[in-house]
Amino acid sequence: MTVRGIPAPPLYRPGPYWEDRARRFAGERQGLAAVCAYGMPEFYNRAIHLEQRLALEPWFRLSPGTRVLDVGCGVGRWSRLLAARGAQVTVAARPRGSPGQDRR
Repeated sequence: MTVRGIPAPPLYRPGPYWEDRARRFAGERQGLAAVCAYGMPEFYNRAIHLEQRLALEPWFRLSPGTRVLDVGCGVGRWSRLLAARGAQVTVAARPRGSPGQDRR
């Protein structure tokens, strides 16, 4: 099986899978294909994003200055939203090829 000409990995390894997905799709349009469903039309990914945002909305009601730690932030779509609402956001993600080391 291939997706956009790239063969699917024989064994699913979450770290490399999500890093590759973010690298390939984060720059497209709003970056939603990296976290929703790549290969699907943009309207489909916007609908998924809206549903996720509605589900998470109660946790997005923060006072300005609230400190937030986003572990495994992916492409940072929720971190950016919280920062735009005045939260002080710190992100932590494991860099490729460096298990056990975090970056900020």
